Amino acid sequence: MSHTTTVKALFKSPTAFKKACEKLNLKHRVAETVDGRQVLFPVRLYQANETAWGELHLPGWRYPVAFREDGKVAFDTYNGKWGDIAQYDKFCQEYSVQATIEAAEHLGQTVMSVTADPVTGNMVVELQV
Repeated sequence: MSHTTTVKALFKSPTAFKKACEKLNLKHRVAETVDGRQVLFPVRLYQANETAWGELHLPGWRYPVAFREDGKVAFDTYNGKWGDIAQYDKFCQEYSVQATIEAAEHLGQTVMSVTADPVTGNMVVELQV
C-alpha cells in the first residue's frame, strides 16, 4: 500500500544539509559545534548580513543562500537576474530526501530505495516499516 507525503522543508538539519550539498557537489559551509552549540556566522547578501548556521553557493548565483537558526532561508536573486531559482529548488528537493532518510533512520526504519518519479520528477523514498 502506498502513502504519499508532501514535505515542506524547514532547514534544521546540518547533517541533511551537508549530505545534500555533497550529493549535488555544491560549495557550502556549516557552523561548527562547540560545547554542544552551533557557532553561527554572518553570511553577506546584497544589502544585508544574515546570521546563519549554513551557507550555500549555487551555480550561477551572485550571492549565497543563508540558512538561519529558525529553519528559514534568506537569499537574493534579484528576480532571477542573480540566480536561477531552479537551482535552489533542486537543492530543496535533495535536502528533503536527506532529511527524510535521517528521520526514518532515527526511528529505526530502513530505507529501501530513493527514486525519481519519471513523470512528475518527484522523489520517492521507500521505507520498510
